[in-house]
Amino acid sequence: MMKRARFFILFTILIAATSCWMEHSFSDLETAELLTLEQQEFAATEWSTDYGKTSPPSYPDYVSLNAVSASDAGATGGIPDDFQDDIHRLAITNLIDNGDFESSLSGWNSVNGATATRETAPDQTNTREEALFRGNALRFSLQDSSNLLEYDLNASNNVADGLVNEAFYLIRFDFSADNQGVKYFQLQGHSSEFNWAPNLESSATIYSLPNYFTNIDSNFSPETDNVFTIGTLSGGAAMAGYMDNLRMVRTDIDNKIILPVPYRAEGRPDLVSGTYRFSVYIKQVESLPLNEFHAQSVSLGMSATDGGLHLVENHAIYHSDDPGADWSSWTQVTVESYLQIDTPPEDPEDPVVYLTITPTDIQLAQTKDVGSILVAAPQLRYSKDGNF
Repeated sequence: MMKRARFFILFTILIAATSCWMEHSFSDLETAELLTLEQQEFAATEWSTDYGKTSPPSYPDYVSLNAVSASDAGATGGIPDDFQDDIHRLAITNLIDNGDFESSLSGWNSVNGATATRETAPDQTNTREEALFRGNALRFSLQDSSNLLEYDLNASNNVADGLVNEAFYLIRFDFSADNQGVKYFQLQGHSSEFNWAPNLESSATIYSLPNYFTNIDSNFSPETDNVFTIGTLSGGAAMAGYMDNLRMVRTDIDNKIILPVPYRAEGRPDLVSGTYRFSVYIKQVESLPLNEFHAQSVSLGMSATDGGLHLVENHAIYHSDDPGADWSSWTQVTVESYLQIDTPPEDPEDPVVYLTITPTDIQLAQTKDVGSILVAAPQLRYSKDGNF
């Protein structure tokens, strides 16, 4: 009987001690910032654009993360004071050189008397009353259906590092025409040519392809001699108008930066299962470099495995035209998720949480785009009950 009593007392003490340890551990976790100072400063030793998931060209050819001085970033109000000198520009590369037409018309070839000039874009807006043309645009004029303006997408001076066989790409551009009616564009050289023939409801309005035309899909896999064409050989009326912001993004990769977070790190408790919130401050770039474009979307991802970062449900996706969104000033965006955390079987410093940021909408290939955004002060917090 005495042995049973002693066992019961010891068992009770053990349970109480374990309970106290768990409460202490949860309390420490819930009050701790779980990212190290280097991780919050976007150190290249922590955040990666290339983690062995892609073949050449290397991943950094598609996405870049570069430090920006606070003065170049503009107003820093809203960022935690400790990180106002750790601002970075996160950009998905436009794979078409000079897609903004600001420097030249290099790469364009006129056929059968078609003409192209580089001119200041006219004062026009799109169907959402947004001005999409900036600075110079391509002014094109085709007098009959046999006239073409061609852009060789495989030329080394037009597409960064060339096209990768069996990869997938999305072509986007903004255009307006001098009159209503059907306009023709084409991607030649593919096993099944892409022909785009949007029917414009009005002139002097900027349209974005493929955004405004739900039946158009310009996601393609390259072969030799892919040629982007204004006009087609198969017929169509004369065309005249403006084109700007010609851009290409590779859609079979995630175009992201990634941070693996270890199970154990100095200065904080070990991670446990529960709800995590990943946040980062974002702001539109005030002065864009040539051939860069404002990000229209930002996707934050969080998962207990790197493979989970490919799943849309592990992301929170924000758009610059969301109600109340104002990316002209610093805005904090977040993603929350319950994560099952298991102790790594070999090394306790192995990662058990993966975080990712990409300046585009990752839901579908057709929603992806090139884009540039300022980022600062990423944070990772824990809550055992989901209340932060």
